[in-house]
Amino acid sequence: SSKRGSEVTVTGTGYEAKGTVALDYLSGTTTTTLGSATADAYGEFAKVVTIPNTPGIPSTNTITGAIASGGSKTATHKLPASVITMDVSEQETGAYVTITGTGFPAYAAVATLTIGGLDVRPTPAPSTDVDGGFVATVMVPGLTEGNHTVKVTASSVTGSISVKVVATTAAVIAVSTATEDVFADTIASDNMVRVWKFSNADQSWSFYDPREAFASANTLSDTASGDIVWVNVTAEESFQSGTLYPGWNLIALD
Repeated sequence: SSKRGSEVTVTGTGYEAKGTVALDYLSGTTTTTLGSATADAYGEFAKVVTIPNTPGIPSTNTITGAIASGGSKTATHKLPASVITMDVSEQETGAYVTITGTGFPAYAAVATLTIGGLDVRPTPAPSTDVDGGFVATVMVPGLTEGNHTVKVTASSVTGSISVKVVATTAAVIAVSTATEDVFADTIASDNMVRVWKFSNADQSWSFYDPREAFASANTLSDTASGDIVWVNVTAEESFQSGTLYPGWNLIALD
């Protein structure tokens, strides 16, 4: 068992003395040539080969050593499933968790990172390293109490884990404020695109758009401290106790 692109040593016994052994890797219906080895006087060989970068993750595949006369032997090679872990098993809504992924394809952008079905990818989105690993710190979105699935997809390979969302233990003093006042500086600098908020209570979305044409259409007229909202801006800027980056930002208001 090893990852894509890794080196493994293939050994064989009982082959023709001094004979050439062709080595192939079969994954599904796809065969990849791994090169060849030469058996010694006792019909034995050892050859270091590189696992192809094409098999599925996870998958069980076959390495075959064959001689010209048609005789062959096989061995099994497995690509392990991708795995994600978290620094905590439970967390409050609005608090942060660190997600670590291993066993994904190398140099792949994380296309999906959700908690309870809600996109929580940070900006910029993480990518895997040469070993197919990544680390991302994200905020737990507004979800009901209980277990929720954390799902990560990179290059069509998916890993998942469960996290328990618990009630906020610290009392939050909700100060209701007009949305246009909360984001006054962002609006004044023409950096604001739109703000969205999802209500767990009635499963509805509300939004605020600073453009005059949307003045009568806006449904998110007020916000409160502790509200979790999506904010879309055009440029990086400091906001409350954090930073807004170009594109969509999932934040909890101070």
